[in-house]
Amino acid sequence: MSVKWTLGQAAPLQSLSAAVGDSPPVTVFANALFPSSIIVAQGNNQTGKSAQSLPNNVVIRVTGDNNVPLIGIAVQFQVIGGGGAISPQTVLTNAFGEATVKWTLGTIAGPNSATASAYTLNPVQLSATATP
Repeated sequence: MSVKWTLGQAAPLQSLSAAVGDSPPVTVFANALFPSSIIVAQGNNQTGKSAQSLPNNVVIRVTGDNNVPLIGIAVQFQVIGGGGAISPQTVLTNAFGEATVKWTLGTIAGPNSATASAYTLNPVQLSATATP
């Protein structure tokens, strides 16, 4: 028999007790890794044509203590200035702790801005410039 155990967000050290039939319970311990850092790994401060996708994807990296990349962390993206769109708006981090998106700039030339956020970390700011 196997089960899937999803760790909670309350404490790093967590335990689970399991027993089968009349056998004595076995306690299993796990140490949860919580996000401690979010950074822009690639794609910030680009310039591109208005209403078109930037030439390079935006990549956000989420890590835990000791710079360990965290898998499966939801990163939310939001355009906050200049219009346009980021797709997809929410991405789970991969094996490298990275979430990759495509940013399409607004229709008017000038500055564009967005944020990327994860867990309870402070959001990171993203900037781009749209040209005519």
